[in-house]
Amino acid sequence: MKLKKIASLALAGIMAVSMLAGCNGSNGGNNGSSSSEVTTVNGAAAAINAELDENKELISFSEDSSLDNVVKAYFASNPIAASDWEGTDKKELDNAAKNINSVIDATTYNLTNLETVLGRNNDKDKYSVLVVYGFNAKMFTQSAALKYIGQYIDHMNIAEENSTGDKNYTYDGIVSVTEVKSKGNEESVWVVAVEITKDLADK
Repeated sequence: MKLKKIASLALAGIMAVSMLAGCNGSNGGNNGSSSSEVTTVNGAAAAINAELDENKELISFSEDSSLDNVVKAYFASNPIAASDWEGTDKKELDNAAKNINSVIDATTYNLTNLETVLGRNNDKDKYSVLVVYGFNAKMFTQSAALKYIGQYIDHMNIAEENSTGDKNYTYDGIVSVTEVKSKGNEESVWVVAVEITKDLADK
């Protein structure tokens, strides 16, 4: 997988994400005036795999320390603002996805496009998509957040073969779950980052 190949560059990647932090204040960031406590949590892959039923033969997830490190570095440098999460249960973290993807280098990012990417049957090359989602810990437990993602992926229409019928699509997923707390622990957010790689194999 792509992240395995960049494992040796993890430190450089973390530095790159940290450098990006200073020029982007959206996505709950309040640069220079607050800090977030960021903790990587284990068990994300197993939790999502446990929710797969319809698509369990097509895709499975594993954890990857490189993804963990990049996500943790991003939110350590881009603290969440408690005011951005008041009354909000969950949302896409597009700005985080954009900046994390500058290190991960997936083909694309954005949760909105995930089902489109996995469902289409005209991809002729290897393709990967990174998605980053946030869940308010006051409204979601960690297990509930991962259950939501797992069930969301399980109910997708995932393409099994290409349009010409001569190749099968294969899927590999990696996932990271991180707890990000705002200054003073006013808000706590479960950040779930998922990268899915779609490839072709001869029948």
